Amino acid sequence: MKKDNSSVGTSVLEYLGNFKALIDACGSISYYNNMKNFINAGSNKVKIVASAYQHDKRYYGEQCKEWRVKAKESYEALSFFAKKLGYDMPEGNELINDLIFSRDRRGAYKGYLGTCQKNNTTLSPEELEDKFLRRMQRKLR
Repeated sequence: MKKDNSSVGTSVLEYLGNFKALIDACGSISYYNNMKNFINAGSNKVKIVASAYQHDKRYYGEQCKEWRVKAKESYEALSFFAKKLGYDMPEGNELINDLIFSRDRRGAYKGYLGTCQKNNTTLSPEELEDKFLRRMQRKLR
């Protein structure tokens, strides 16, 4: 854990902001991908929602691609500020996929980052994952 000081203050805010942007982008990818898959599967509820907004499978596929680009951009910006703070980043697609496929992980990370912002601290991606895994182990007990 690193404390905020004047030399890294901007980097801390950018790091936290870009991490949250990455989490949000991954959540959007998950949503659009699920909608596309449920349309393929013939889910009536999803068809009703899609038709209410006049969206089709192609729309959800395009949105998924656009959000994936945004997620990669957020990851690149996050990596830049993580490096300034002395943190190692996991491989990009690995982190992005972990966040896309785990709603619990997205929620936990976002909560931890909110606490970091209030306390003017940061957690490395490794520390975030360790906290998340401990949380999941407690849930399983």
